[in-house]
Amino acid sequence: MLSPLPRLLNLVVYLMKLVDYADIGWAKLTGAGGGGCAITILRSDAEEEKLHELMAKLDEESFERYEIVLGGDGVGVLWPAVLHNGSDEEGGEAIDQQKFENAIDNDGIEQLVG
Repeated sequence: MLSPLPRLLNLVVYLMKLVDYADIGWAKLTGAGGGGCAITILRSDAEEEKLHELMAKLDEESFERYEIVLGGDGVGVLWPAVLHNGSDEEGGEAIDQQKFENAIDNDGIEQLVG
């Protein structure tokens, strides 16, 4: 029997690309044991029209969506952040909100924060 993991991973990667293309936020693979889940964190300035278009596309593609509202600001980044950027040197580059939001895609964020 073939493992369903490659197919699930491909679907999650596809979802992440849809979110990147919509330019409304960031998607992150999550879940243990190959659950095939992703969380999408919306930009504070995400356009409602783009969000509705993405939700319609997800429905069309038969993705299950769970919308939640947090009791606070939710996920955030503390500013300024000083990270190592994957190097062994002491300290690192100070990362402000503008640098974080200007990261091109998930790879850009990974490169920025290590």
